[in-house]
Amino acid sequence: MIDVLQKTKLMTLCLFVGLFSEGCSFLTTCEDAIRGEVRSSGDKFTAVWSVRNCGATTDYSSLVTVTRPGASTDGADVVFVVKGEPEIQLTWQDDTVLRISCDGCNKDEVFKQSSAWRDVSIHY
Repeated sequence: MIDVLQKTKLMTLCLFVGLFSEGCSFLTTCEDAIRGEVRSSGDKFTAVWSVRNCGATTDYSSLVTVTRPGASTDGADVVFVVKGEPEIQLTWQDDTVLRISCDGCNKDEVFKQSSAWRDVSIHY
């Protein structure tokens, strides 16, 4: 049988793990500002360029997500991430080929650069 002290320790441990297993996400909130959105020629997919701001202690980052038209970008698949706020151009050649151009991007500051998403090929 668990005594009161052990129960208190167990509850404290569970609270600690619960709060900090999310990376302290409750302490910071990120905001995404959409800068551009382009639908594929057949209206099958949407590519969205946004800039993420997570507060004063982090740098801005630019993201490209791909999703179905009308779907929320929350939880959409991120296919490109770069530090800062460079100018990004999104161009669909058709429903299966997306071109991402990033003027002023430093290769050392590109954190993610997917070559495909589902049935879509991504070119840079």
